[in-house]
Amino acid sequence: MILIAVLVYGFIFGSFINALIWRIHQQSLDSDHSADKALLSIVSGRSMCPNCRHILAPKDLIPVFSWVFLKGKCRYCKSKISWQYPVIEIITAAIFLCYYLFWPDTFVGFGLVLFILSLIIVTGLIALAIYDLKWFLLPSKIIYVTLVFVIIYRIFFILSGHSILNSLFNIFWGILFGGGLFFVLYLISKGQWIGGGDIRLGALIGVLIGGPVDALIFLFIASLMGSLISLPLLAVKKYNRRSIIPFGPFLIMAAFVVQIFGSAIVSWAKNNYLIP
Repeated sequence: MILIAVLVYGFIFGSFINALIWRIHQQSLDSDHSADKALLSIVSGRSMCPNCRHILAPKDLIPVFSWVFLKGKCRYCKSKISWQYPVIEIITAAIFLCYYLFWPDTFVGFGLVLFILSLIIVTGLIALAIYDLKWFLLPSKIIYVTLVFVIIYRIFFILSGHSILNSLFNIFWGILFGGGLFFVLYLISKGQWIGGGDIRLGALIGVLIGGPVDALIFLFIASLMGSLISLPLLAVKKYNRRSIIPFGPFLIMAAFVVQIFGSAIVSWAKNNYLIP
């Protein structure tokens, strides 16, 4: 039952991510139209077709199934609805399921609270990854709201019995490695290699995962993922050296890996490479 509930919430939050990134992007385009602000409000705005903006009925909002039933078209204007919508819903549900299956803590007390907060943070990070892939931008609105939940996560992490000083030490090193390195790269390249959003995202993830070892593993995995994907694209000339390749999604994928498997990776490295 819990597994099914996690999947259902994953689909629901995936649907929310689709609406969130579309609304934030539309707000940036319609910033001078006050009449559209209420319509595009993330808090009070009703779900609508992204093409004709007709308000959707509840039967149109069932994740994945509504898109399949309507054959990828709007019920009202018959315009095509991007396959992005069901794909993001499925990906979010799959990530939620992975967090449930491999969660390194318990599901009672503080462990349950941390798990729920992690899923909320995951939602924000997925939204950032999709937005960066589509529009090469990491919106501050999503970063700052997600950071609030990361700070709450850290507070409950300390309340669950972890040392305050040790936690603050880990947060400091997480920010230093996560955001500081990108800040240096930003200064060296004058913003050509790394954007300001990557700095903020790196610092956010640094607070989330904490600790110098986890932060280094995070940076290594993100760089490895980036290389494994970008180098073949360069080799087949899908991209060139001047092409913009968003780094945010790699940072976010690496954060997921470290948050779930960080302790296991550190233990494996110590056992196999005699790391103290």
